[in-house]
Amino acid sequence: MTTVFSNIFPGQAVSPTPPSSTEVCEIITSMTHAENTDKLLSLLDTNRSEITQKLIAMKRNMEQYEAEGYGWQNVLDSSSGLEPRPGSWLLGALRMACED
Repeated sequence: MTTVFSNIFPGQAVSPTPPSSTEVCEIITSMTHAENTDKLLSLLDTNRSEITQKLIAMKRNMEQYEAEGYGWQNVLDSSSGLEPRPGSWLLGALRMACED
């Protein structure tokens, strides 16, 4: 949509408002079978403990990448990256959900 506006009114492109954490949560909870977190985790064949362990591992990996000068954002989706290898969209969604 921004492209359309910038073609019609050059220099006056309208930037869409980024979604809030509330909006992201509304989308997630409205997905099929997502009204109950534990039920959804079960359907996804995971649990809270496993997710916490993976998040801790990702945090360590990100710190290691940064310390080695790779910049973790450049290796997240790399097949040679350390496990677990989430898509960058997942980290973004998690961060947004954690905003105050």
